[in-house]
Amino acid sequence: LLMITVVGTWYLIPEPTIIVQKTAQQTDYFIVDFNRKQMDVAGAIASQFSADRVDHYPDEKRAELIQPRAITYSHDTPPWHLRANSGTQWEESNQVTLKGNVIANQDYPDSSRFSRIVTEESQVMLDDEYMETDKLITFTTDRSTTKSIGAQLWLDSGEIRLLKNSTGRYN
Repeated sequence: LLMITVVGTWYLIPEPTIIVQKTAQQTDYFIVDFNRKQMDVAGAIASQFSADRVDHYPDEKRAELIQPRAITYSHDTPPWHLRANSGTQWEESNQVTLKGNVIANQDYPDSSRFSRIVTEESQVMLDDEYMETDKLITFTTDRSTTKSIGAQLWLDSGEIRLLKNSTGRYN
Protein backbone atom coordinates (compact mmCIF):
# COMPACT_ATOMS: atom_id res chain seq x y z
CA LEU A 1 0.00 0.00 0.00
CA LEU A 2 2.85 2.35 0.86
CA MET A 3 4.45 1.62 -2.49
CA ILE A 4 1.23 2.44 -4.40
CA THR A 5 0.91 5.75 -2.49
CA VAL A 6 4.53 6.72 -3.28
CA VAL A 7 4.14 5.88 -7.00
CA GLY A 8 0.77 7.67 -7.16
CA THR A 9 2.20 10.77 -5.49
CA TRP A 10 5.18 10.76 -7.84
CA TYR A 11 2.85 10.98 -10.85
CA LEU A 12 0.92 13.85 -9.29
CA ILE A 13 3.98 16.05 -8.71
CA PRO A 14 4.32 18.53 -11.63
CA GLU A 15 7.40 18.45 -13.81
CA PRO A 16 10.02 20.96 -12.70
CA THR A 17 10.09 24.15 -14.74
CA ILE A 18 13.40 24.71 -16.48
CA ILE A 19 14.28 28.37 -16.67
CA VAL A 20 16.87 29.38 -19.22
CA GLN A 21 18.37 32.75 -18.50
CA LYS A 22 20.22 34.62 -21.16
CA THR A 23 23.29 36.12 -19.60
CA ALA A 24 24.51 39.53 -20.52
CA GLN A 25 27.03 39.55 -23.30
CA GLN A 26 30.55 39.73 -21.98
CA THR A 27 33.04 42.23 -23.27
CA ASP A 28 36.72 41.39 -23.11
CA TYR A 29 37.79 45.02 -23.46
CA PHE A 30 36.54 48.52 -24.11
CA ILE A 31 38.24 51.63 -25.44
CA VAL A 32 37.35 55.23 -24.68
CA ASP A 33 38.27 57.88 -27.31
CA PHE A 34 39.31 55.31 -29.93
CA ASN A 35 41.27 56.71 -32.89
CA ARG A 36 42.83 54.76 -35.77
CA LYS A 37 44.68 55.97 -38.87
CA GLN A 38 45.31 53.69 -41.82
CA MET A 39 48.07 54.51 -44.28
CA ASP A 40 48.35 53.72 -47.98
CA VAL A 41 51.45 52.16 -49.56
CA ALA A 42 53.02 55.61 -50.06
CA GLY A 43 52.67 56.40 -46.35
CA ALA A 44 49.82 58.92 -46.73
CA ILE A 45 46.70 58.66 -44.60
CA ALA A 46 44.12 56.55 -46.46
CA SER A 47 41.43 56.68 -43.77
CA GLN A 48 40.78 57.65 -40.18
CA PHE A 49 38.29 56.02 -37.86
CA SER A 50 37.30 57.11 -34.36
CA ALA A 51 34.58 56.54 -31.78
CA ASP A 52 33.77 57.91 -28.33
CA ARG A 53 33.67 54.34 -27.03
CA VAL A 54 34.21 50.82 -28.39
CA ASP A 55 32.99 47.69 -26.58
CA HIS A 56 34.36 44.41 -27.95
CA TYR A 57 32.27 41.19 -27.79
CA PRO A 58 34.56 38.26 -28.67
CA ASP A 59 31.85 35.56 -28.71
CA GLU A 60 30.03 37.39 -31.49
CA LYS A 61 33.17 38.72 -33.18
CA ARG A 62 31.92 42.28 -33.19
CA ALA A 63 32.53 45.66 -31.59
CA GLU A 64 29.80 48.13 -30.66
CA LEU A 65 30.64 51.77 -31.36
CA ILE A 66 29.29 54.93 -29.75
CA GLN A 67 29.45 58.06 -31.94
CA PRO A 68 31.61 56.51 -34.71
CA ARG A 69 33.29 58.88 -37.19
CA ALA A 70 35.34 58.15 -40.28
CA ILE A 71 37.26 60.08 -42.91
CA THR A 72 38.16 58.49 -46.25
CA TYR A 73 40.75 60.11 -48.48
CA SER A 74 41.00 59.89 -52.27
CA HIS A 75 43.67 61.25 -54.55
CA ASP A 76 41.32 63.14 -56.89
CA THR A 77 38.49 64.35 -54.65
CA PRO A 78 38.10 65.92 -51.20
CA PRO A 79 37.73 63.52 -48.27
CA TRP A 80 34.40 62.14 -47.11
CA HIS A 81 33.49 62.68 -43.44
CA LEU A 82 31.07 60.08 -42.05
CA ARG A 83 29.37 60.00 -38.64
CA ALA A 84 26.51 58.26 -36.85
CA ASN A 85 25.00 57.82 -33.40
CA SER A 86 26.16 54.21 -33.11
CA GLY A 87 27.62 51.38 -35.10
CA THR A 88 28.75 47.77 -35.21
CA GLN A 89 32.07 46.65 -36.65
CA TRP A 90 32.34 43.01 -37.69
CA GLU A 91 35.75 41.39 -37.08
CA GLU A 92 35.90 39.17 -40.13
CA SER A 93 35.42 42.03 -42.61
CA ASN A 94 36.06 45.72 -42.98
CA GLN A 95 32.29 46.27 -42.76
CA VAL A 96 30.79 48.75 -40.31
CA THR A 97 27.04 49.09 -39.80
CA LEU A 98 26.24 52.71 -38.96
CA LYS A 99 22.93 53.46 -37.22
CA GLY A 100 21.03 56.58 -36.25
CA ASN A 101 21.45 59.90 -38.03
CA VAL A 102 24.07 58.64 -40.48
CA ILE A 103 25.62 61.62 -42.27
CA ALA A 104 28.36 61.73 -44.91
CA ASN A 105 29.76 65.10 -46.02
CA GLN A 106 32.18 66.08 -48.73
CA ASP A 107 33.22 69.75 -48.94
CA TYR A 108 35.24 71.21 -51.79
CA PRO A 109 37.78 73.80 -50.62
CA ASP A 110 37.52 77.33 -52.05
CA SER A 111 34.12 76.50 -53.55
CA SER A 112 30.44 76.45 -52.65
CA ARG A 113 30.30 72.91 -54.01
CA PHE A 114 29.42 70.18 -51.48
CA SER A 115 27.78 66.77 -51.13
CA ARG A 116 25.75 65.58 -48.15
CA ILE A 117 24.20 62.15 -47.64
CA VAL A 118 21.71 61.42 -44.83
CA THR A 119 20.09 58.09 -43.86
CA GLU A 120 19.14 56.19 -40.72
CA GLU A 121 21.26 53.08 -41.29
CA SER A 122 24.06 52.17 -43.66
CA GLN A 123 26.66 49.48 -44.33
CA VAL A 124 30.10 50.96 -44.96
CA MET A 125 33.20 49.19 -46.25
CA LEU A 126 35.89 51.71 -45.29
CA ASP A 127 38.78 50.07 -47.15
CA ASP A 128 36.72 49.99 -50.36
CA GLU A 129 35.14 53.45 -49.85
CA TYR A 130 31.76 51.82 -50.45
CA MET A 131 28.44 52.56 -48.72
CA GLU A 132 24.97 51.03 -49.11
CA THR A 133 21.56 51.17 -47.50
CA ASP A 134 18.07 49.82 -48.04
CA LYS A 135 16.55 52.69 -46.02
CA LEU A 136 15.42 56.15 -47.16
CA ILE A 137 18.48 58.13 -48.20
CA THR A 138 18.77 61.80 -49.16
CA PHE A 139 21.56 63.22 -51.32
CA THR A 140 21.99 66.99 -51.25
CA THR A 141 24.46 68.98 -53.32
CA ASP A 142 24.85 72.66 -54.07
CA ARG A 143 22.55 72.12 -57.09
CA SER A 144 20.17 69.26 -56.26
CA THR A 145 18.32 67.09 -53.75
CA THR A 146 17.63 63.44 -54.51
CA LYS A 147 15.78 60.89 -52.37
CA SER A 148 15.61 57.14 -52.78
CA ILE A 149 14.68 54.01 -50.89
CA GLY A 150 18.05 52.31 -50.89
CA ALA A 151 21.27 53.17 -52.68
CA GLN A 152 24.77 51.95 -53.40
CA LEU A 153 27.59 54.51 -53.33
CA TRP A 154 31.22 54.35 -54.33
CA LEU A 155 32.69 57.30 -52.44
CA ASP A 156 36.01 57.37 -54.32
CA SER A 157 34.45 57.63 -57.80
CA GLY A 158 31.18 59.36 -56.88
CA GLU A 159 29.10 56.66 -58.59
CA ILE A 160 25.62 56.27 -57.08
CA ARG A 161 22.99 53.65 -57.84
CA LEU A 162 19.51 54.52 -56.63
CA LEU A 163 17.52 51.38 -55.85
CA LYS A 164 13.81 52.32 -55.85
CA ASN A 165 11.20 55.09 -55.52
CA SER A 166 13.69 57.81 -56.41
CA THR A 167 12.79 61.47 -56.75
CA GLY A 168 14.93 64.49 -57.44
CA ARG A 169 14.83 68.28 -57.53
CA TYR A 170 17.50 70.11 -59.52
CA ASN A 171 18.34 73.81 -59.50
